[in-house]
Amino acid sequence: MKLAIISGSPRQNSQSARVAEHIQTTAQSRCGFETRSLLLVDVISRDPSYLSFDKNTELCEIAAWADGFVFVAPEYAGMAPTALKQAFFKIEHQDLAHKPAIAVGVSSGPGGTYPLTDLRGLSAKNTRLVYLPENVIVRAAHDGFFDDYSQSA
Repeated sequence: MKLAIISGSPRQNSQSARVAEHIQTTAQSRCGFETRSLLLVDVISRDPSYLSFDKNTELCEIAAWADGFVFVAPEYAGMAPTALKQAFFKIEHQDLAHKPAIAVGVSSGPGGTYPLTDLRGLSAKNTRLVYLPENVIVRAAHDGFFDDYSQSA
């Protein structure tokens, strides 16, 4: 299976990126999946027009390649970050349609559920993504993925 892992944090060195890296390593080593990971913070820094409504070639290419998706959504003020929501407008819907996806919420505290609700509500209808009925929530992410507790979600 070809798995695309998209981390939605707009911050460099984020805990979400570390969680995405852990998911990628696990999917490759334990499941034998072929994976590609994309940090939206890197896409935004390379493409200043990212927040426009133009299609993004890099996102479209990965979506067309993938058989399934993992969307890593950090919690910002009780919602998924704008950059991650914008990704669904940047990808051709036929590249997402009828493919399995799982949402992973990341929080530095006890939260992490609200970005999943936000993400699933926004992205499932028109894209025809097939979300798995379960979610993954990584709470207090800095405890499990960072030695430096000052890192951001």
